[in-house]
Amino acid sequence: MWKQFQNFMRKYRLAIGRYIWDRKLHKEHIIEGNFIENNGIRSIVFLRQDGKVGDMVVHTMIFRAIKEQYPNIKIGVITKGAARGIIENNSNVDKIYQFEKEKSKIKKLARQISEEKYDLLVDFSIMLRVRDMMLISLCKARYTIGVNREDWKLFDLNVSFDFHSHITDLYGAFLTKIGVKYHSTKYEIFSEALKLETQNRVIVLNPYASNRHRSLSDEMVVKIGREMLQYKKIEIYIVGESSKKTSLTEIARNIGEKAKYYPTKSILDLVSLIQRADLIVSPDTAAVHIASAFDKKIISVYLEDNEEIYYAKMWAPNSSQAKIIYANHENMDWFAWEEMERYLRMMLEGEKNESKV
Repeated sequence: MWKQFQNFMRKYRLAIGRYIWDRKLHKEHIIEGNFIENNGIRSIVFLRQDGKVGDMVVHTMIFRAIKEQYPNIKIGVITKGAARGIIENNSNVDKIYQFEKEKSKIKKLARQISEEKYDLLVDFSIMLRVRDMMLISLCKARYTIGVNREDWKLFDLNVSFDFHSHITDLYGAFLTKIGVKYHSTKYEIFSEALKLETQNRVIVLNPYASNRHRSLSDEMVVKIGREMLQYKKIEIYIVGESSKKTSLTEIARNIGEKAKYYPTKSILDLVSLIQRADLIVSPDTAAVHIASAFDKKIISVYLEDNEEIYYAKMWAPNSSQAKIIYANHENMDWFAWEEMERYLRMMLEGEKNESKV
């Protein structure tokens, strides 16, 4: 009953928010053809205020494509948290704006952006919160573009997407919509690989996703780690949020002496480790997309898609080096263990040790 009430109130707030903010007092005429060239687009600001790392990694294909064709266009990005680190060293991004969710700070940020007079604001949100509507409206860009927003007054352009395809298809459709020809969907992160004094193969094992339902159990992580250590010249680096340090350290201890918990102070620490790694095993899309950027061998464990959720297909690794294992929606540990064994054998391509760990 309480959950039903919460759902009702959320829909009510969104409806009121849309009533207030879904309007644009001054709509500029759009000249058909190449949108950027025909409508004088000299600056674009992207809304990535959710701070999702994986999404930001995928966005790098957009920034590169725009700058390759129109190097003088100014690109700004609104973001927060670890996602900011993904683009801090990216020369295709001219300005990064820090997002904070307090209403007064959103208004202050919007005022700053409106003073810079962006020509185009881009929002790829599936669901708009009221604060997002407010931010978009107050930024006062000449044009705004969104996904499946054909019935919104706040948006001038729309990209239709059914969410049955990979995320790069959506971003490719956006680039085509604004007149940008792209030649690659590859992601890019500018970082230096971690220097490790070892002759062994480095495996990064990242057991936890942002959602508990999509995370592996500690017992399953230990089982996977022990299977890895059956192969010769292996070192396993267990990574995760610092709040999980105790659990991750215990996992490493239970796997064996060739496994260790590797603390990361920032997202770029994780990027550097993955850049150095020979194999990444993870259910977390952020780690998977980072690994895809460096064309690393990947074994990802995703919940299988169903009629309503297309997560696995939409956020699959963008790499020919990746293999996906699909788990049952009831439990992330419920996947075909034989597939894990087969992919480890394929990726590690070496003789096993004589005795099991």
